Amino acid sequence: MWFVASRRYISVGVLLALSTQACASSSSTGAWLMPRLAVTEKTEARPSQPSATTRDPRQTAVPGDLPEMGMTDGDRWWRDDEVEAYQEAVSRDVGILVDFSAVWCMPCTALDREALADPRVRGEIDADFVPLKIDVSEETRANKEQLLRYRVYRLPAVIMLDARGQELGRIDHYMDVKAVRGRIAEAREALARRRKSAGPRSAPPARP
Repeated sequence: MWFVASRRYISVGVLLALSTQACASSSSTGAWLMPRLAVTEKTEARPSQPSATTRDPRQTAVPGDLPEMGMTDGDRWWRDDEVEAYQEAVSRDVGILVDFSAVWCMPCTALDREALADPRVRGEIDADFVPLKIDVSEETRANKEQLLRYRVYRLPAVIMLDARGQELGRIDHYMDVKAVRGRIAEAREALARRRKSAGPRSAPPARP
């Protein structure tokens, strides 16, 4: 009996040690590394604007999967449909800011509740971007594809792009309000340069 009990105590001790080490490494970097994705696909390609005829990814999920976009905490400021967000960005001639987050990611929660909820930050985002939140709390086929397409390997991940899906900048760890505003300002400047080089704006494509 004493031998069985000793083995149980040793197993519990090992598990606690591993958990403590994992939490320490996550908190020290202000980010959570994503698990290796069991999907084989080229990851060097830039994300492209979703087609207006793209099928809703929530309709292609296997039974039991949850929608990959829906963690907006009741905050209607965030958009939760990727295709519609890109269509809005094209019609407004602005970029798009994509916030990948998960309920189990503590740096994500802190970033969302502090910097990304700050009125000054939201005002600067509204001026030149459409805010889109993608929830990757649940592992689905749809959000695996999105993580690969946007080249997201760690959380938090806030990516700023133009309406064509070309990246302008990103945030890949927790930042305070001042640092986030600086990163958004850099992306806004990059977007302004691209607008200038693109010349006169063409009419947005008609919605299906």
